[in-house]
Amino acid sequence: MAYIYIMSARSSLVYDLANTQGMNDPEIFVKRSWLSLNDDLQSYNSSQSRISTSSISAAKFVNFSTAYLDVPLMLNIHGNLSPATAASSADFALGLKNAYQSCVHSLSISINGNSVVNTVPHIGIFNNFRLMQNLSVNELKHLSHIGFYPPNRKSFVYQTAASVDGIGSCYNRNAGGYDVVDGTHSSLGTYNDGYLNRQLAISYNESGLSAPSAAAFSTLLTKTACATLYKSHVFNTVNNSSNGIWQCAVNAQIRLKDLHSLFAQLPLLRGVFLELTINWNQTSHTISVNGSGAMTCTDATTNSPLGGISPLLFASKATGNGNASTLTNSSDYVISVNVGNKVLNNTIAANPNQVNSPLAQSVSLHIESMTMSPNWEAQYLKNPVKEVSFEDVYSYQVKNVASSATFDQLLSAGVSNLKSIVILPFYTNTANGSLTPIYSPFSEEGASGGGSPLALLSNVNVRVAGENIRSDTAKYNYQSFIEELYGERNLNGSLTDGLASGLVGKDDWELAPAYYFNLSHMLAQDITIPKSISIVGQNVSAKAIDLFVFITFKRTIKIDCLTG
Repeated sequence: MAYIYIMSARSSLVYDLANTQGMNDPEIFVKRSWLSLNDDLQSYNSSQSRISTSSISAAKFVNFSTAYLDVPLMLNIHGNLSPATAASSADFALGLKNAYQSCVHSLSISINGNSVVNTVPHIGIFNNFRLMQNLSVNELKHLSHIGFYPPNRKSFVYQTAASVDGIGSCYNRNAGGYDVVDGTHSSLGTYNDGYLNRQLAISYNESGLSAPSAAAFSTLLTKTACATLYKSHVFNTVNNSSNGIWQCAVNAQIRLKDLHSLFAQLPLLRGVFLELTINWNQTSHTISVNGSGAMTCTDATTNSPLGGISPLLFASKATGNGNASTLTNSSDYVISVNVGNKVLNNTIAANPNQVNSPLAQSVSLHIESMTMSPNWEAQYLKNPVKEVSFEDVYSYQVKNVASSATFDQLLSAGVSNLKSIVILPFYTNTANGSLTPIYSPFSEEGASGGGSPLALLSNVNVRVAGENIRSDTAKYNYQSFIEELYGERNLNGSLTDGLASGLVGKDDWELAPAYYFNLSHMLAQDITIPKSISIVGQNVSAKAIDLFVFITFKRTIKIDCLTG
């Protein structure tokens, strides 16, 4: 009898490591440094930044795949506050939604004067979907610098009227422990731990205690030192019955590859003149607290100049939560987020107690510069013109699909090189207490990677050039998740156990659904032919919904590594 022995993967690795001991890897790069470029705009009243690489176009090779933006943000609360008093501290009253890139509404990119990526509104909604599908659990531990702590989708609360949580769909409870299981009608989750972790990452206060009855943080690190280090921290708290103020400076990093897939695909370039224009979500809200402690906010009391996601998340006033002791009943509060070091909201700017942030005044781009060894550079430049393929995006909206209603909507008469389509259902303004979900300071919608809670669809399909992508419509949740979304944007397609990515399982998906279809399966000769795209389905949720739809398609450019 013959036996076949298969060497285990571990044995192979042990052998390979032993066999390479003492071998010297060739040094490809002889010098590596980081270059910093400031924003061309010094005022952010227009909610726009423009950064160009003209000043480093003569530098050695630069690496856009590791480049990042350093963005100074200010969080502000104005009103009847006593944030300098421990018992009514506001350090857990206000925070940000998932991922700092939620502050980006749209962007455009040009290279050497040629427009490569055009402005697409609400790109942050799509990018959060992309991150939730691409990243793995192991990456979560070191992504705090990009503000990435996924929300707990089970923590949602839906309020039909003004309440201690706010109104509409709310994900703003930041105090809790084990979920309550002693009642037959218990909620799914008690608090949003992702939100709490995001607050912990930015709201360092020198007046805080390292433990009850222990020394204050100021004995170890003062806010002056925080400003010197550009560490996120609470820098101004003033008690006042009308002009109380709480201000937090946030040093936010946004990776370029999280803004657009082009940056992850660009080769090392020299002599490139790239111009990046960014439109920011700089939102402010007026929150009204009635005599019973119920909070409310509407579109009418929200200022969102570009109509994008509100990056702000205002904590619940329920017992033990971040605003339980911070807010006074029968009072109005103004909250805001802005780029730069100066308050932009007029009401807060008029507060005599507000001050400028001690952090940077403007956005900056940090990019890696590389000098190759001569032999490696000669080899790299044998074929200096590189072909770059990347994923670009179109965005569409389908408004006001009533409960139980069907939809059959033509999105585009002609798109070529199709890759995929994502459909995100959100409650309408009317269904959410006169507050559009992506504007809401009480909700994670727009930043969670999915739609509104339990805003589920049935009989979903996509027609490309009049033909259905699915032979049958997806009637059930498990079909939409397992057969269409699962593995499509994950590492190795989630086919290899132990080596996969993706942060959304079926239970989380049902609580904030995103309907995904791969559109790239077609004959080679048909790929470049423009095709019409339409979506069909039925809204089975009890609320009217708006659909945010993102179509991705393949773009290809050729770029000279020497001249850009």
